[in-house]
Amino acid sequence: MKVYDPAFETAKAAVDEMKDIRFVQVNHLHPDNRLHLRQFRLKRFDDLPPGPVAEANAARKAAVLEAIGEAPEDAVRAFHTLSGSMIHDLYCLRAMLGMPESVVSTEVWNGGRAISTVLSYRNGARCVASWVDLPELWDFRETLEVYGGDRRVLVSYPTGFARGILSTVVFHEINEAGETSTRRPAVAWESPFVRELRHFHACITGREACRTPAADAREDVRLIVDITRAYMERGP
Repeated sequence: MKVYDPAFETAKAAVDEMKDIRFVQVNHLHPDNRLHLRQFRLKRFDDLPPGPVAEANAARKAAVLEAIGEAPEDAVRAFHTLSGSMIHDLYCLRAMLGMPESVVSTEVWNGGRAISTVLSYRNGARCVASWVDLPELWDFRETLEVYGGDRRVLVSYPTGFARGILSTVVFHEINEAGETSTRRPAVAWESPFVRELRHFHACITGREACRTPAADAREDVRLIVDITRAYMERGP
């Protein structure tokens, strides 16, 4: 849904015009979801029969084994973190910059609840992307920063459980006179979830071509596997 966020769309249009992207940074500092879920009235149920639950868990384990083979517990947990939470950052990177040329390195610590990976792009740029579990810290932080020689594009997302809180985008630019300026363009006051659903409807009714086809998910899964293997094998 993040590629339908008005702030991301504004940022991508600016990044598409950048000629010399040199550095990209992603920071995803994630508190325990329960801190934010407390703000909602939720109904929870525990009446699922044990059979289907066991089958689903077995299928999940088999899929991970197929993807990364026999792996230590911290690598498996990192794989789940990448596919369950950091996935939002990775598909935004793909949508904005294309697929990286290689995974240079990956570090995993805190039992798989902290990940930092370096990605290499064909133009020579590097991306440092990190996800860190900070369970008791209420303040959620998720940012995407793209740096060129004369422009910086900075996107900041609120928690996915936020209501009525917009993502923001900031431009730092240098004009022909060498003067530096900061712009914070206004973005549409609309939820990315709503925009995604509207696009989905437009795809079904044949009015628009799908911007996020399921086939793209293969590239995201492939990247997640490569990031995890870079940690396990201690190499690119």
